[in-house]
Amino acid sequence: MEKDPYNLETVDRSNERQIKKFIEKNSSEVINMAVTMYMVNALQYFKDKSKPEIKETAFEFATLGMAGIDPKKKNYSVPSIKESSFSGYKTLAYYYVSWALASPELVESLQMPFDKEYDLATKFLEH
Repeated sequence: MEKDPYNLETVDRSNERQIKKFIEKNSSEVINMAVTMYMVNALQYFKDKSKPEIKETAFEFATLGMAGIDPKKKNYSVPSIKESSFSGYKTLAYYYVSWALASPELVESLQMPFDKEYDLATKFLEH
């Protein structure tokens, strides 16, 4: 079996450089670059998923969030994302993006300070 069939753990250095360059050019405020980059990955991952699939994943992230998500911790796993092993920041980014896509009206209730990062990630994919 393939270790990372969805390329969730594979790092594309050229894409990463493009994202960093875009963020530096288009951000006038302090933002969490890691979260923004993970959000770009999350948006790419979810783009071919149906709303019910995204919502299922969003609830799995919410379940993780109930126990707290430590940005410095590793190995967070989400059942609907096969063989996932996310860092804390990647987990937070996918958590935010899954809710932004599945139920945008509820994102504010997550109380996560990543609105600027999400806006920048979506702008990157539009350019």
